[in-house]
Amino acid sequence: MSNERILFFAAGLFLRKGAIDLEALHIISGISKGIGLWLVVNSPEEEFDLIPESKKLSGCFHRTVCLGGYGYVYGSLDAYSFLFREANVPKEQCLFLDTDLKRAIYAIDNQVHAAVIVNNRFLEQELLLRRLTDQSYVLHPKPASLEVHEPSPIVSPPKTHEPSPFVSPPKTHEPSPFVLRTYEPVNPKEPL
Repeated sequence: MSNERILFFAAGLFLRKGAIDLEALHIISGISKGIGLWLVVNSPEEEFDLIPESKKLSGCFHRTVCLGGYGYVYGSLDAYSFLFREANVPKEQCLFLDTDLKRAIYAIDNQVHAAVIVNNRFLEQELLLRRLTDQSYVLHPKPASLEVHEPSPIVSPPKTHEPSPFVSPPKTHEPSPFVLRTYEPVNPKEPL
């Protein structure tokens, strides 16, 4: 078995209404070298090929697996086992990035590493938190149309002796309203 790490991406992360999500592809371009990138498609290859630009999308990954052609449904234990065998990597070296919460929970319940990705920001954060991106990867690259200006000088406010409204007031000895207090029972026959 190989020691390579594999990231399995659900095709839904990159296909939005039949079009390729270029921002998501840009995000995964920052993944460190030596990590295998596999695209997992639930349908058979014949159906996947009907999607415009499916070949272009497949070209961004080391391998595309159309599970429907093998008789597997993405999210089943059989499908995960099949993918581990195909990758020739222990399951501890694999991570499934999925758009479907139920599939991800099922995977985690069955000791398969998985994460739910609901948008590109989550994808970016997940890759950073797991240290899967190169150090040179920049989180939010500036758009090509953004003009760069010289930074403005830092201006300090004039020094005064008045307390700042952002400084906490001095502590008092009154008890916090969030502290549990105990009281003696009140005798209802006694006047207050």
